[in-house]
Amino acid sequence: MAAHNTALVLVAICVQVANAWVPPAVGRIGALAARPGLSAAGRSAGFAPLKMGLEIANDGEDEDAEEGINWMPPLTMTADVEKEDGAQVFPLFPLGSVVYLPNTEHILSIFEPRYRSMYNDILLSGGRSFATCMVNEETGQFAETAMIFYLDELKEVSQQTNDQVKYICKHQATRRVNLKKVLNPKVWKDGSTYLKVQVEDLEDVDTEETYPDDDQLLMQVFREVVDLQDKLKEEPRFSPTLFSMFNSETNLEDEEVWSLVNLWQTLANERVGAVRKKKTDEIEAKLMKYITKDGKVSPKAGQVEIPKSLQVEITAMTNKFRREMAEMTDLTTVPFQRMLQTNRRQERVTILYKLIMDEKRRLEAIVSLKALFPTAP
Repeated sequence: MAAHNTALVLVAICVQVANAWVPPAVGRIGALAARPGLSAAGRSAGFAPLKMGLEIANDGEDEDAEEGINWMPPLTMTADVEKEDGAQVFPLFPLGSVVYLPNTEHILSIFEPRYRSMYNDILLSGGRSFATCMVNEETGQFAETAMIFYLDELKEVSQQTNDQVKYICKHQATRRVNLKKVLNPKVWKDGSTYLKVQVEDLEDVDTEETYPDDDQLLMQVFREVVDLQDKLKEEPRFSPTLFSMFNSETNLEDEEVWSLVNLWQTLANERVGAVRKKKTDEIEAKLMKYITKDGKVSPKAGQVEIPKSLQVEITAMTNKFRREMAEMTDLTTVPFQRMLQTNRRQERVTILYKLIMDEKRRLEAIVSLKALFPTAP
């Protein structure tokens, strides 16, 4: 294969690998704008458990794997089933391996015929709502807990896009539901129309309980992380001004807890994006160094062969990149889906606390290394 073309192919493969693991940007209103507080520029064991409520979360169980997510059974291509009397039914629009959280806004571009039809139907019915859930990329199973999206705005863009995209739609993620059953499973395979699901509302069972000490501990650790990020000039990092979002740091409202979850999800996604760019740039730089001379492709594109040794090196870099991205992306999905699916606020707080503690320990390790090796980059 010609050198220049090989470079492009290998870089394209690297980008595809990264994109396969990173939640797509489509569906979100500019992450930084929608989630104020983030600067644009491994699990830890033995953490101090929260003082009340969820000390059992620190029982040594491995919550890190995808089995921590509640999945629906695999779809079987059976005949349609009837909904139960009085049950809620919504269209289902699965949106890949992304975890959507309450009180967030999202923009979607609609092009598939079945979802064009779905939007027409929810507009005509006046309901303007549908369910969306995470999908297991390996098994195709749907996460049991989904979000209800409410359609705020719809823009017809067929003419501007030569009918490649029908609608651009803005939504609010309003409430959590549990999917109980798919009413028309056969259409998932043939794509003739959209799925319909029976759902139940998911609400916390501990809404009457308060744990001010736990909330204070959570916010204290969060402040320490923000201070460490600022000291180290981490990219990306939170802005210290974000604390103005919270009315109290000892009695957090449910919306404030979700805001913290949302902020942390944004940090995780931005970090994955930053690592993806860095690794892709490293691979591209190695390739271009070989095929260029004085900043120009030499001698001519299509006439230089990439040596086997360099191909092996690039392949090894790409495989390592894939593993690193897989590990990082688990942290952008699994804990957030677990926080979404729990019906206990304090379990949600504890999962978030563990994530923040992991970050605190990571940053403290960097500070210690810098103290030992002050001249290191």
